[in-house]
Amino acid sequence: MLKKYGGWSTEGKTAFANWVDTVYIAKVANYIKNHENNWGDWGTYGAMAAYYYRDDTVNLNNEITRLNGKIDKSIAADGSMPKETARGDGGLRYTYFALAPMTAAAHIAKEATGTDLFQWTSPSGRTLKSALDYLLYYLKNPGQWPHYTNPGVPDTTAMWSYDLFEAMSSYYDDPDYESYAAERRSIIYVGHHYAWSFPTITKVGIKLVDENFLIPIQPEARLAAGRFRTLQIPALPYLTFPVRPINA
Repeated sequence: MLKKYGGWSTEGKTAFANWVDTVYIAKVANYIKNHENNWGDWGTYGAMAAYYYRDDTVNLNNEITRLNGKIDKSIAADGSMPKETARGDGGLRYTYFALAPMTAAAHIAKEATGTDLFQWTSPSGRTLKSALDYLLYYLKNPGQWPHYTNPGVPDTTAMWSYDLFEAMSSYYDDPDYESYAAERRSIIYVGHHYAWSFPTITKVGIKLVDENFLIPIQPEARLAAGRFRTLQIPALPYLTFPVRPINA
């Protein structure tokens, strides 16, 4: 979307591409992508996103190979992620924090090359699905978490983990993913280090924006009352968009 935006000048695109190459890839993604824990997952995801943007197929495929290795080595036979479950009361969150960039990187692999790591089984029998299932089970049953007593879980307003399973419900026909995400829908999660920021409006089969970045609103769309009124589209009842009235 960003690359095709007609309002972006040639000079701006050139400057950004230079920053991607000389700063983001060279000094950020490459610096952390070989770490064995979630740092490495974020670095790999970042490198893949950058190489995809730069149309660098060779290096993108190298990073897909790296991601294969991370799936094989960081996920245990039972679906746990030992580097993350060892993080005390943060074990659940760090497991999520590793799976978010891994799955987002798998999304890039599928989008860019057709490589489907969501259905892939590694040489050691490891899969993304097994790690997602492990995480979801203990998010629902934190009292059974075998790695720490009283692990941290999302509070009543948090979106972490819900964003992940909202996104994954597009890749796996798993009603448990769908029902878990539905508890917090519509999900928008922006801020520091989040891979799935707008998982509800980017679900497979839903198109809200065209190439001109305009939301096509139907005539029957309405504004619900409130301090910040909420735009609701009847065809997509679980999606709402905060709107500040012009005269507010």
